[in-house]
Amino acid sequence: MRKVHSFCRWRCLVKVCFFFCVLVSLSPLIYRRVSIFSYNYKQQKRMPNFTCPSTRKTIAEDVLCLERKTFVKNFKNPCWLEKETHGVNSSYKNGVLRCLPYFHLFGVCKSGTTDLFSRLTQHPQILENLGDLHKETTFWSWGRYGKNGHADPMDFWDHSDWREIPQNDPTADVPTFITPHLVKHVQPNVKLILMLRQPAERLYSHYYHGKYGDSAKSFHNDVVKEIELLKNCTGNYSYRACLYGRNMTQKHHVPLTASLYYLHLQEWLEVFPLKQIFVFRNEDYQKDMKYTFQRLFQFLEVDTIPTKVFNSTLTIKRKYVTKRKVKEGSMLKETWDILDVFFKDWNKKLALLLNDDRYLWNDTPYMFKPAKKEKENKPEINRLQFSNKTELRTTMIKNTSLTKKDTSKTSLKQVKSNKNQPKASNERKVTAAEKRLSEQHSKDAKRATVKVTKLKTTLHHRQTTLPKPKKKVLKKDGIDQTKTVKTQTSMKKTKEKPRVNKKNGEITLRKAEEGKVKNTIAVLQEKGFLL
Repeated sequence: MRKVHSFCRWRCLVKVCFFFCVLVSLSPLIYRRVSIFSYNYKQQKRMPNFTCPSTRKTIAEDVLCLERKTFVKNFKNPCWLEKETHGVNSSYKNGVLRCLPYFHLFGVCKSGTTDLFSRLTQHPQILENLGDLHKETTFWSWGRYGKNGHADPMDFWDHSDWREIPQNDPTADVPTFITPHLVKHVQPNVKLILMLRQPAERLYSHYYHGKYGDSAKSFHNDVVKEIELLKNCTGNYSYRACLYGRNMTQKHHVPLTASLYYLHLQEWLEVFPLKQIFVFRNEDYQKDMKYTFQRLFQFLEVDTIPTKVFNSTLTIKRKYVTKRKVKEGSMLKETWDILDVFFKDWNKKLALLLNDDRYLWNDTPYMFKPAKKEKENKPEINRLQFSNKTELRTTMIKNTSLTKKDTSKTSLKQVKSNKNQPKASNERKVTAAEKRLSEQHSKDAKRATVKVTKLKTTLHHRQTTLPKPKKKVLKKDGIDQTKTVKTQTSMKKTKEKPRVNKKNGEITLRKAEEGKVKNTIAVLQEKGFLL
């Protein structure tokens, strides 16, 4: 009995150990599922109470106190009828039809959203809007607060004017209501599209696009300052308080917090469920654009388009590239290392939240790209002010430098001596070039003169050596009859037989030969070799 009892004890212990190992192995997946469920649960219970009309007036419209519209059925877009629009009564019986966008591309700037939207609008059921670049209205984050800016989707991360929302306390450290709450009140079923890019690369492109700086070195210095500023802030306050504080939203050296995707996505998931947001990476979009659009069309619930139209959509030239970034090349390697350490923990939280390890961005290492050299600005030349091509060619040589062959002949001593006198050295080079041009021009002129002389001599020889027709007078019945008799004595001297006009008795050369000579003379005169 003791042996049986001990055996049962060991068997139960093995089962407990096995269950514990399975639980540990599945803990990351369980954590992800629970985290997503918790956000969906918060979304249902988090909408703080507020009263309307609000007691505080600001420069922004009180969106939360607007009357919700009753949307017309059988429309994909949220549309409603208004009897009066801008003080004008509708001429229709039921009113004027007004609509809101069906979906909202709300983030993140410098992630390829302009290119994405330009391809989306190739679908016959997706239309452009009247905003900047026919893409962004900037209403939620900037327009309603009296700001003007770029055509960037900043609604995902820029809530810097949250104190202008009447329902918020302007003296508080964090807001109660932000953009997601306003969008939810106006359009609860909107489909949201979120495009993310490697955080450091996105930040580097945003730095030039927003004109925060103009070089990789200045970017490095500003990143160090911003990280230090954020570190000092989080030492005394929470990350959310620092995110919405005045120092981080209005006095930043570089938009560092815009790449903290996890913090911003948390805010939106507390209002909208994750199934209502289409999240994807720019890197996957660039690698397999076809697959991305197939999934996106399914998410937007639009019809499939013909293969020919779909393929033409994929081959459109890429829209909007930050030229300044291309010119300056990649960021410094030391800057990349600093940002890689800074964003590492945030990327882990984002990957757990979305249950996708691609958002660790381990497949996007540092890539060095050299800066592009600027082309020399050559002075423009008005070609109409020159009488011939010789003067034009001489002037163009004066405004250009020597070729590689010419510069290779100069010794090191001459180069060193000419560093202090660049103007004088340039004048000597130009003089040598002009001499070579004049010598070459004189040689060409001599050759052209000899060629023309030979052609003229040949033409004159042919015209003089051709025999004149002999006339023989025959009298018949007292009437003179003139007959043209063709002699062949000098025909042997010419290579080609001339044509004879029997009616007039005149011998002419071939038109092709005569035209060739005239064209050659005209070309040489145009080039300035003949007067």
